[in-house]
Amino acid sequence: MSSRWVLGPAIVFLLASLIINLSWTIHGIHDPFPALLLKPLWPINKTNLVPIRLLHFLALALVVVHFASADSRFLRWRLARPLILCGQHSLQVFCLGILLSVLGHFALTELSAGLPMQVAVNVIGFALMIGTASLITWYRAMERIKEGGGGPPVQPVGSH
Repeated sequence: MSSRWVLGPAIVFLLASLIINLSWTIHGIHDPFPALLLKPLWPINKTNLVPIRLLHFLALALVVVHFASADSRFLRWRLARPLILCGQHSLQVFCLGILLSVLGHFALTELSAGLPMQVAVNVIGFALMIGTASLITWYRAMERIKEGGGGPPVQPVGSH
């Protein structure tokens, strides 16, 4: 089966999902704007894996795999390096992200929920996750050197 036959519907599904989600967001800001399919789809939450969420995940995964192969040029960009490091240590970064989300929620509810605070919480969270992934990479490289394995040199984030 050609990937084109699967990729086209996946892209259409993702675009439809984007339009529906934007309509819900705009409806929340401006009530007269219609919220498309709000009542039939509303019990979507992270606790229950409803089929529409699974379908969205599979469509997104299919599109990403199609357009982002392992030898893609954009993965060699300097800006992509922090994302690659976070992906290489995804479990540790995910666990840290859970802790940071609780701390960020605390900061937003107790200090301020304004836009500057939201931006600060996100920037600090991203920096801590990228820093943690970089530190793990550096530490593992130092362990390899101590063991005499050498291996390829690992470049820290920001150098290239």
